[in-house]
Amino acid sequence: MHKCLQNDIMVRYIPFPHSVKPPVESRALMIKKKKTGRISIDSELCKGCYLCISVCPNQLIVVSDTLNQKGYYPAKFSQSGSNPEDRTCTACALCALMCPDVAIEVYRE
Repeated sequence: MHKCLQNDIMVRYIPFPHSVKPPVESRALMIKKKKTGRISIDSELCKGCYLCISVCPNQLIVVSDTLNQKGYYPAKFSQSGSNPEDRTCTACALCALMCPDVAIEVYRE
């Protein structure tokens, strides 16, 4: 146990024993669990800047082929891909953070 003084407060650091590993069953559960999600893009709010397309790590956002009421081609979520196991939404929310129009909602499952 180590002691350290930070901002006049005594803090105790207890080193974690790195040699201790979780049981095999819990490691198997950690490996199987994958983040999945989906997004919803409001096509009437989207002005077609396509910043969301550039930041999506799985390239699941594409340009729509229909115009919205403002005359823009909005972005749309495309979950379908050539290999669905490789191209799934992980709900990382990078697209929603980049969207200047706040047109993207992220749902984690």
